[in-house]
Amino acid sequence: METALKFGREDNLVGILGQPTQAVTQTSPGVLFLNAGVEHRVGPRGLYTALARALNDAGYATLRFDFGGLGESRKPSIPVSSDRVIEMRSECATASDTLIRHAGVASVVVCGLCSGADDAFRYALSDSRVAGVAMIDGYALPTTGFRIRYYLQRLVSLRRWRNAWQRYLHSERQPDVPDPGLAADDLYFFAMPDRDALAGDLAQLLARDVQLFCVYSGGVQDVYNYGSQFADAFPDLAFGSALSEHFVPAADHTFSRSDARAELIARLRDWMDSAFTAQTRAR
Repeated sequence: METALKFGREDNLVGILGQPTQAVTQTSPGVLFLNAGVEHRVGPRGLYTALARALNDAGYATLRFDFGGLGESRKPSIPVSSDRVIEMRSECATASDTLIRHAGVASVVVCGLCSGADDAFRYALSDSRVAGVAMIDGYALPTTGFRIRYYLQRLVSLRRWRNAWQRYLHSERQPDVPDPGLAADDLYFFAMPDRDALAGDLAQLLARDVQLFCVYSGGVQDVYNYGSQFADAFPDLAFGSALSEHFVPAADHTFSRSDARAELIARLRDWMDSAFTAQTRAR
């Protein structure tokens, strides 16, 4: 059950409300999807559409919308602010109002990939109605475990040794070319926050009992390369059951392959069922 909606102060925002066929209980949060970079509301390679429909099948309401100036959403004639974060939070709050009103839920989970994960986290800090944050290829800070794996992988990489040898042999005939890291499709499009600042923000969310879902693809192994790296970066924080962290090394940045996407969908659905007070639904 999908419905196209226009909302916002000037009806300038456009989104797709997805609702399950069964009634949604007040204890079930709705899920709000935020643009990944300049991709519109379907998500990279249709990722958001696939995730939203799977959650609808599992009994959760969703709203996929475009920020002003992206997709079919237009900028308002009178901007909320010249500050992008303030504008983003205002539009997210309006989208949350819309999701809560139309779906009959009391809280929201904010989900995003890459820069969308960054926006989801920033918005969660400003709105007490956010019960959970689902970040796909979001924040990744280096740890001792990351550095050990990072350098070991390079030591045993035949491709890197071959490239280094070829650069050495041809160093006098051509300029040195750096070894390629992440492909353009897999770049991070937001700045990693300072660790201490991020720890303080996480402490705020944990104090509000906000649930966290962090999943990482193999496309970002230059910044994240093992399954508990996010938690290990903050040894002073007691995440307990509030954090669900996963690593899917076989996946690319947009989870384009069917097996990797199916794993992401399953993990997100399981987290939604276990993290919140809604009863687990029969599938």
